[in-house]
Amino acid sequence: MKDQTNLLRARSEKAHQTASLQSKSEITVCDSREYRFPPIKLSKLKWFTEKDLPPEVIVLDFERLLKNQDLDLLAKTLTGEKILVLKNHPITEQELEDIVNVTRQFFDQKEEDRRKMIHPRLSRLIRGFSGFNSEHMVSIDYDAKRDGIADPILKYSWGPEDNLYPNEKFKQIWDNYFKKCYFISTTLIEKIIDILDLKKDPQWKKMFNGDGTVRLACYPEVENVTSDRFKLHLDMGFITLNNQLPSENGFTCLQVEHDAKLISVPAVKNLLVVNYNEHLGLFTNNRVKPVVHQVISPPREEVKDSERSSVLFFLHPHDDLITKNPKESGLKQCYSEGSQTKFSDFMRRWLDLI
Repeated sequence: MKDQTNLLRARSEKAHQTASLQSKSEITVCDSREYRFPPIKLSKLKWFTEKDLPPEVIVLDFERLLKNQDLDLLAKTLTGEKILVLKNHPITEQELEDIVNVTRQFFDQKEEDRRKMIHPRLSRLIRGFSGFNSEHMVSIDYDAKRDGIADPILKYSWGPEDNLYPNEKFKQIWDNYFKKCYFISTTLIEKIIDILDLKKDPQWKKMFNGDGTVRLACYPEVENVTSDRFKLHLDMGFITLNNQLPSENGFTCLQVEHDAKLISVPAVKNLLVVNYNEHLGLFTNNRVKPVVHQVISPPREEVKDSERSSVLFFLHPHDDLITKNPKESGLKQCYSEGSQTKFSDFMRRWLDLI
């Protein structure tokens, strides 16, 4: 993980400064000072149940996977036959509530205090605080960047090192959550290696010891000018873990593409939604099918009480992992010329793009 962090630390400040100085005339502005972020009790949220999950979803017991049980069911998720959701994983309800509330307490401060946690060197995508309108993730789709649209979302990001934190309690909670996510995601990689017999690949060890990022994203009830918060896309890297919280009005934002249909995946307490990402598909020659998904905004009539949060974890391979370039990608400008790209080169261009 240290190699990846050194790369990110060494990247130029130019892109970071450009994102910070972008004029308001170029973006859709949402003023976060209009919102308050009081603590929440997970037990009082309007959760969906496992019975509400669509039939395209399969819920696997993480404890059984640790014992090499249900690997045949896990294999069905690799081919895209089923959408993977995990239960009985190590992240407790209290740990989720702790990271959500310690971050909401931070978000509830004055803007000048929040901005102290903007990282002086690293992109807001991977470390520290990211305020409304400071990124353009919503503008990335499969074809091009749609200029003029910025993210009306509050975010905080955390990695294995070089983090910013307002107090020691914040640090302990985020460190603990990161370690749990890293264990879950690398365990999944170990099982995938066994299922697909990937140790025959000379690069298989580079599937490990990459960077990872925990990101808490808070989506307020805002009337967005777009019909979506994140267009249909693939996440980069290997695996994404999504710990969703429900909105008060029950609107479901996450949609996953399955058999050319968009399937809504609601928030169920203590369940993690798992996405296989673009580079895992490339490394396995598409024996693992990456998960295409999007996050939509509620229609105008459902904006009230639609605030929700997600705690995400993104697992990356080692910097030196080399994959073939995809035939098609929404992030084609991040790949090197020719037929293959080192992950560190992809990551550098991706951070400059957003």
